[in-house]
Amino acid sequence: MYADDIILLSASVVMLQKTLSVCHTKGLEIDVVFNAKKSTLFVVGKMCDVEIGCLQIGGDYISWCTQMKYLGIHFRSDYNLDYDVDYAVCKFYTSANSICNHSNFASEISKLFLLETYTVFH
Repeated sequence: MYADDIILLSASVVMLQKTLSVCHTKGLEIDVVFNAKKSTLFVVGKMCDVEIGCLQIGGDYISWCTQMKYLGIHFRSDYNLDYDVDYAVCKFYTSANSICNHSNFASEISKLFLLETYTVFH
């Protein structure tokens, strides 16, 4: 059993550190280990430009980042919660080019239909 893709939200750094400590303690009780190297800290709001002290889980420090990926969506640290669509656009064009390159024997109409369908549903 894995505990992937967990987000902890807190209005203060002090409470976030307490929450991390509780997660570590309770995780040990149920045999769940949190990996600080695979974890990131992310700020949204008026403190997004301020350097904040390190937090830790289980004695290991967690790094602060200005971008994070959660469930395939890339978020940016800013005054408001912001997401980065550049990565999604790049993935779209990569997929579209792959479809075109692998459809050598399809007619031009079929290729256009595939791209229009892909655009509508993605």
